[in-house]
Amino acid sequence: MEPDRKHVTLPRLGTIKTHESTRKLARRIHAGTARILKATVRFERGRWLVSLGCLVARESGRPAHVKPGVGVVGIDAGVKDLLVVADPDGIELARYRAPRELKQAQRKLRALHRKAARQVGRWDETTRRNKIRRGAGSAPGARSAAPTPGWPTCGSTGCTNSPPDSARPTT
Repeated sequence: MEPDRKHVTLPRLGTIKTHESTRKLARRIHAGTARILKATVRFERGRWLVSLGCLVARESGRPAHVKPGVGVVGIDAGVKDLLVVADPDGIELARYRAPRELKQAQRKLRALHRKAARQVGRWDETTRRNKIRRGAGSAPGARSAAPTPGWPTCGSTGCTNSPPDSARPTT
């Protein structure tokens, strides 16, 4: 790092200007509480960018914004339990269970999915029932066995007659 705290000198690339001031990092390096582990360099949008990976030693005391004499707790937001509150020694102070509505809704949804998987036909919202085609060829999309009167009957040899003129589309 350069003395002006705005440039970083790297081997083969030379001096690169930084976007932010490196004053705090340089101060920690000089004090021996930090060291640079790696520098990642990339060329993006016509500029060389450098990202510094650092190891910083920090005190494990009370944070600076917390007043002395005030109790400190740790809060863990989880999945099984909504919140678990503990003191700095790890002793659990309070536990708040997660609401059961999600678990009940998931159970109900699983049951409805199983029911829907067993049903045949399409759902009709007006009657709130499954519509199932009855009669010959009751499978969805199946045609009835009897041909429509007046329409051609096509077999392996071809069509025997043509549709009536009234059924032909007009342009």
